[in-house]
Amino acid sequence: MLKDAGCEYVILGHSERRKDFGETGEIINKKIKAALAARLKPILCIGEKAEERERIKEAVAGQIKNCLAGVEQNQIKNIIIVYEPVWAISTTANSKDCPPEEAFSASLMIKKMLIDLYGKSIGEKIKIIYGGSVDSKDAASYVKEAKVDGVLVGAASLNANEFGKIISSVAELNK
Repeated sequence: MLKDAGCEYVILGHSERRKDFGETGEIINKKIKAALAARLKPILCIGEKAEERERIKEAVAGQIKNCLAGVEQNQIKNIIIVYEPVWAISTTANSKDCPPEEAFSASLMIKKMLIDLYGKSIGEKIKIIYGGSVDSKDAASYVKEAKVDGVLVGAASLNANEFGKIISSVAELNK
């Protein structure tokens, strides 16, 4: 249906889907494979909850392993990975900002895991974006300081003025 509606991308594994609908890595894996078969580009959200922060590597590695099981090297290039620290999302009760340097460390860790799974030449090319809460004040700093390939904007995208400012702030980096 998404392809028929003209969509090119589909967000899978978002923390709210995991929490509210009980989506597991195995379910997300099936959705990724279905999206790839339909020639959609999956945007896979992975990240740790507040209680997993001390063991982020294990939490994220488990999500990558489960969600990408059986995804071939020629398919992974069509997937974008979102580092979504659940504890930093504005809809979470105890949300707080994820510092860009922490997002940078997490994105490097994810990149290394992808290189280990798919080899250096493929793993280095996989796009990683930041998906914690972003606004016009910090979106550019995540791209610049965390060295991610972009941001996944949540609630701030519902305000056209704020969303425009986010786009402008990130676009300024490319000038």
